[in-house]
Amino acid sequence: MQNKNTALIYALIAIILWGTVAAASKLMLKTITNFQLMFFVALFSTISTLGIVVFSRKISEVTKLIKENLLSIITLGFIGLGIQQFLIFTAFANAPAAQVNVLNYMWPIFILVLSVFILKEKPSLKIMIAFLLGIIGVYIVITKGQLFSLQIHYFYGYLLALGAAFCWALFSTLNKTKNYEPIGASFLFNLTGLIFMTIIMFFTKSSFNITTNEIIGTFYIGLFPTAIGFILWVKALKLGKTSIIANLGHLTPFISLIFIYIILKETILISEVIGLIIIVSGILLQLKK
Repeated sequence: MQNKNTALIYALIAIILWGTVAAASKLMLKTITNFQLMFFVALFSTISTLGIVVFSRKISEVTKLIKENLLSIITLGFIGLGIQQFLIFTAFANAPAAQVNVLNYMWPIFILVLSVFILKEKPSLKIMIAFLLGIIGVYIVITKGQLFSLQIHYFYGYLLALGAAFCWALFSTLNKTKNYEPIGASFLFNLTGLIFMTIIMFFTKSSFNITTNEIIGTFYIGLFPTAIGFILWVKALKLGKTSIIANLGHLTPFISLIFIYIILKETILISEVIGLIIIVSGILLQLKK
């Protein structure tokens, strides 16, 4: 019982930390560019995960991963911590945080679809219904509930958010085919993302100079939601019942909306909540035995 309670506490802390990412990212984008944001978040998340590797005595695991799986690690890191981060932070710069947050939560449904093609799982009616509900939920969010009036003002940001969701789903699905040690692999994935972001910074001629407050903000995103949130989630999965812990993850987008409303003072539209509920319903339908 104690392990179960500890697992729930770990999971809820991780979920709350993840729920702050959208609001914190949008807040930082008021004073720095999306390129600066993703570079410094990648920098601090890489440093943080390296510290966790050293503290957990996983250096030998990192060395082993580099020797045996370097190309695969680089590919996965490029997709999940490179392109995905680029797309999601750029989406926050081009659309309201609440809408980006909801659209990005299409990733579990994309995983259902990709699992059919990559993991060779048998397609089912549940998968098709879940995907259809996801599309309906996305359309409601994009049109703000005016179903026959498609607004294109933030369409670029919407596409980026959906692209980020697809990249994370692809990363997660491909990662499932591997059996990497999670802490060591997390550091290498973040390191790959950092290299990608550094190249982007030089390519766009972006400045590496940011203020102390901006360093603190990006440090928070890189350390707490990314590194600490990941470790707490792994511990929760080990101590608790996987199905219960995994289902708690569906609270994340709703908590994100709360932080967006409190911190950014963004108006949360009824259409956003309804769209999110429909998307989550499709995910829960798939989980139902």
